[in-house]
Amino acid sequence: MKIAIDGRFYGLEHAGLGRYTMNLIDQLQKLDNKNLYFILLRKKYFNTLNFQKKWRKVLCDTTHYSFAEQFKLPRLIRKINPDIYHALSINYPVLYKGKTVVTLHDLTQLSYTIKATTLPEPLYLIKHFGLKYVVKKATKNANSVLVPSKAVGRDLIDIHNVKKEKLKVIYEGVSISANNNSALNIPDKYSFHNKYFLYIGNAYPHKNLDRLIEAMKLINQKRKKNVLLIIGGSRDIFKKQLDKKIKQSLMDKYIKTVGYIPDEYMKYVYENSIGFVYPSLAEGFGLQGIEAMKAGTLLLASNIPVFKEIYKENALYFNPYDFSEIANTLELAITMSEIERKKAIEKARKFSERYSWKKMAEKTLEVYRSSVK
Repeated sequence: MKIAIDGRFYGLEHAGLGRYTMNLIDQLQKLDNKNLYFILLRKKYFNTLNFQKKWRKVLCDTTHYSFAEQFKLPRLIRKINPDIYHALSINYPVLYKGKTVVTLHDLTQLSYTIKATTLPEPLYLIKHFGLKYVVKKATKNANSVLVPSKAVGRDLIDIHNVKKEKLKVIYEGVSISANNNSALNIPDKYSFHNKYFLYIGNAYPHKNLDRLIEAMKLINQKRKKNVLLIIGGSRDIFKKQLDKKIKQSLMDKYIKTVGYIPDEYMKYVYENSIGFVYPSLAEGFGLQGIEAMKAGTLLLASNIPVFKEIYKENALYFNPYDFSEIANTLELAITMSEIERKKAIEKARKFSERYSWKKMAEKTLEVYRSSVK
């Protein structure tokens, strides 16, 4: 079987999509030494990555979600002539007529409007229409549609009328190391001396950080000792907007944005926090919550369906639309007894082991095989 995969999101600079792409490619190389793979890559990784014998690199230095890719990708894929082509995100090549698999991680790009873009409104509306058209074509034409949760699958059925039999729920894995950090020389930038909560991720509107800021303001008004919120990971225009909001709220004393945190320090930052706070209004899977569990800290999360599905009873849940309830949940985590805390963390750590990139790749390979029959 000849398999082509769009690997252009390879690299941690692409956040969750990058991590998914990297782990899928890495695990498939370990699992499959029979099939022939063609991996489409941007120039940076085309020049630096080395694959095993039956894997080929294909240069495809085309911008994601662009009109150009909708014309260049089909030509390139037809030249490869694979038995199956896997689009790893919403940028499905609508003009390609061969057998395909598409992964739809979430629907936030379709659900959140002008506030979630840096484009001028006319350009945004054109792009938004284009994305809706691509999703419609992808879900209609693809042999299989992979989703990271039942919640995303339900949305595709209810909102986009996708046929249930096309959907394959394949949970993602967790990358954070469970190793002890005692041998690491932790930079001062990531060694926080006050008690702190943690948020890792982007600052898009659906991440709901405005209400988390209000919640932090509320608990610090009530407490004698300061409690910090450390925000890591956001590196774009939305981070600048977030920094401005924090300053305007007079919360820069309590909320620190530290940018990207390298993987080798992530376990330390997680496990030394009071808890990881995930106030999102919508997600496709919620990888950081699983990371928090595995690293050894409490998880505080929105009571949205996808989090209830993925985390089960291993989180302290709150209504994400009520900042006072978020504050109450933060206070609950602060005042929890050490015995209760350790018990909750250990239970969640064991639970996190069910999520594995290896399992994800195995099930994806099964989909490839079934799709070409």
